Amino acid sequence: MYFLFDEPLPLYPKIYEQLSTAKNYLTYRFWNRYITRLHGEKEIQYEPINQPFRVVGTTAKEKGVYALAFRTGGRLSLEDFNYFLPKAKKIDYQKRSDLSLEKAKELYPEWYERRIVKKRKLVLGTSTFYRHRGIYNNWKKKILAGATVGKRYYCLENLCSLAVQCQISEEELDRDIEEVAYYFEQLTVSEHNHFTKNDVISAKTTYRYPNVSTFRRRIDYISERTGIHLERAKRNGRTRKQHLKRARSILAIDREELTQEGRFEGVGRPSKAEEVQEWQKNNPNGRKIDCNRETGLSRTTIDKYWVK
Repeated sequence: MYFLFDEPLPLYPKIYEQLSTAKNYLTYRFWNRYITRLHGEKEIQYEPINQPFRVVGTTAKEKGVYALAFRTGGRLSLEDFNYFLPKAKKIDYQKRSDLSLEKAKELYPEWYERRIVKKRKLVLGTSTFYRHRGIYNNWKKKILAGATVGKRYYCLENLCSLAVQCQISEEELDRDIEEVAYYFEQLTVSEHNHFTKNDVISAKTTYRYPNVSTFRRRIDYISERTGIHLERAKRNGRTRKQHLKRARSILAIDREELTQEGRFEGVGRPSKAEEVQEWQKNNPNGRKIDCNRETGLSRTTIDKYWVK
């Protein structure tokens, strides 16, 4: 079952998330024993809104079966679609505003300062940051332990996303994909639902053609798509800035006490400059890319402190 809108919706990140939430809400209600034998709550397949479907009249995986569709109504406006949704899940979208820059400056001063005055643009690699490879390794372990049929593709696609964020080489990613894909195929319980080479090729598109959304994924969104439970690090209600301020204060106290006792050396993480130069010392013939892979430091940091 699918809906056709009378006007296209732009898939801004906010709209994409709202549509995904709405689709999952409706899927839960449509996925029942009247339309499928797999009607248990654990067997519901929450596909993303951009999940491709078979063209009407083409053959399905099962021999002799063709894709059919039945028209039951016309196109819907966004207002019509929202009628089926509770208030908290309605799509909140307004067409592009004709708001003047003077009025925008008054209503959204931070945005005006960032985008108009400083002319900052959302560019891949500048407004985002790379992450430590430990996150990639941890996700690989999670999907090898907890992936389920119906969620395998999204687990692998997110691994490819993290490979971009953690600057994993394509050679290493290919080795991991081969291992993961082999395991995923072992989970197959139906002849009509193998984990195929096409699944791998499609998932790897994220690695080869990354964009801003490759870097910006909400934890609850990843959890929902992959079926892997994730939780955000808890800071007891404090903001990241407050949390780091407290952590640094505690470290300063520890340093002062240990300095008085003559045991300060080696306390805390070494500076990035020390990490780079220590790695160079231990690997005289090493390359920057090797330093990046082993330390998890960004190439920008390595270039900055690399001793020529």
